[in-house]
Amino acid sequence: MQNITFYDVNLPSDSLRLNFSVYSWLLQPVNCLIFVLTVLVILQCSPKSMGSYKYYILWSVSNTFASMLAFSMYECELLPPYEVAIARGLPEALDAPFLSVFLQIMAYSCFQMNILINICRFTFRFAEATGQQSIVQTLSDRRFFLGLLAVFLAIVFAGLFTNSDALEKGGAFKRDFPGNNMALRRYVTDHILVYTESNFLEYVIQYAIFPIGLLFSAYCALCCYRFQRSASSTLSERTRRMYYNLINALIIEQASVIFWVLLPLLVILLAAQTRHSVVAAYIFVRILYMYPTFVMLFTLTFYKRYRYAVLRCFLGVSRNHQAASSVGSSSVVTLSKPSSSFPRNTLTATLPNGGNRAI
Repeated sequence: MQNITFYDVNLPSDSLRLNFSVYSWLLQPVNCLIFVLTVLVILQCSPKSMGSYKYYILWSVSNTFASMLAFSMYECELLPPYEVAIARGLPEALDAPFLSVFLQIMAYSCFQMNILINICRFTFRFAEATGQQSIVQTLSDRRFFLGLLAVFLAIVFAGLFTNSDALEKGGAFKRDFPGNNMALRRYVTDHILVYTESNFLEYVIQYAIFPIGLLFSAYCALCCYRFQRSASSTLSERTRRMYYNLINALIIEQASVIFWVLLPLLVILLAAQTRHSVVAAYIFVRILYMYPTFVMLFTLTFYKRYRYAVLRCFLGVSRNHQAASSVGSSSVVTLSKPSSSFPRNTLTATLPNGGNRAI
């Protein structure tokens, strides 16, 4: 028997849910297309001088995209006062409650892994800008990437193991939920309730590695700026400019995480016991769906080489479409109006040397 403290909160209206459901189902296919384009551009158009750093960019983009996609698949509805979430979407449609637990763990695991990847990115930029090739080689080693993959799998499996009884705890929570507000009680009991708990590894990443990583990232950025401006730097002007753009892009991405994700989340958690906290959390999570869109579009437009690749891609598609249209229209004209200067059963073909031959 759980002793659940009752908090009277306002719930999202049906019209609000409908509008954001339409918004989500329109946005996610667009995000998928942009993600595919981003992956292709990063892999095909990154300069050789960027080295293995492009894989860290790709991993960071993938983490952000996968995290928000998982959130949208189970249409997460947070209940901040009760520290639980309501799952709708795919788990409810398939009548698969465990899918909601899996998707939530995957969403949080990708976000936590992105913290570690961003620390690696700042370390890479610091080492490359300051000429510490041993660190660059370590970060570029295949075994290091396999180690990062092992860490990600450890985060996922630790979350699954910790929350192996999440459905039973969720069922007990629904049974013991107070009946002070029957509409709220029906809202909780009629849907899948996600009752997950953090483990030691997640606490370490969130409350130790993340704040330390922010300070370390600021230190790396400062060292990069100082070294690139120093007279002792042996980097060429072109390489220095590329390193400068890479560190600037990384700082902008890190700042966007703070202002787009962390600060709004902190405000919601501080105001968790207010009546409007559930509605605010609902809107906040849906706004987060656009964060991968921002990250991917920023990546494709900030870097000059990526920007030109996207322009060439769309211009090439446009030219091919125009060429196909012109060829199609000219062939129609030729078929409908054959030239009278040739015999009726004669076809002319242009040879590579420019001459004409009757076939």
